[in-house]
Amino acid sequence: MIWRRTNPEQTEAAIRAALGRMEDLQAKRLSLGELQAQLMEERAFIARILAGLRIGIPWVEAGELLKTHCLRPFELSSMYLARTDWDSGLLHFPYFFEAGRPRERASRALNERPGLTGRVVALGSPLYLDSKEACMAEGMVLTEAELTTGLMNQTWFGIPLDGPEGRIAGVMAFQSFHSEAFPPHRRLMMEAVAGITALHLGSG
Repeated sequence: MIWRRTNPEQTEAAIRAALGRMEDLQAKRLSLGELQAQLMEERAFIARILAGLRIGIPWVEAGELLKTHCLRPFELSSMYLARTDWDSGLLHFPYFFEAGRPRERASRALNERPGLTGRVVALGSPLYLDSKEACMAEGMVLTEAELTTGLMNQTWFGIPLDGPEGRIAGVMAFQSFHSEAFPPHRRLMMEAVAGITALHLGSG
């Protein structure tokens, strides 16, 4: 089963919309030459990710692809994909990259321990938190590595992944050890990546 079927026209429309928002923001602060160079770089970045995606791509494979392309450009400490199972009410974590390697992250009930991921599912819109204090206030569920080392992420950005029939299929989340790590333009890039990925994800 595939969450959402897509076609080249849908994919192109999603890319155009995302890049259009980024162009508007960039035009306010860059010269024409700088803007052109930046836009070419961004289009190439999106194209590299798109080249690795396919309809029905497994979540684990998509996560590894995104880690490869996004970890350094976005200066991430960790990132993950969460999948909502509406039948069981569970939140699964098919791909969770933290502390330099993929890790296992136990599933949990959305109505018992929603955490930041569950907040995004409930809101149906992106959630950006730019400090450790803000993350904790919103109900962050700490990972085993964070509890063991005491080293916590300072910035968290979660983006809903659209599924069929208007339901949220899951969440793509990016994290950094630095506070205020993701300025508006970077968040727009992240949203573009999430939107394009959601069009291609399989059911599990």
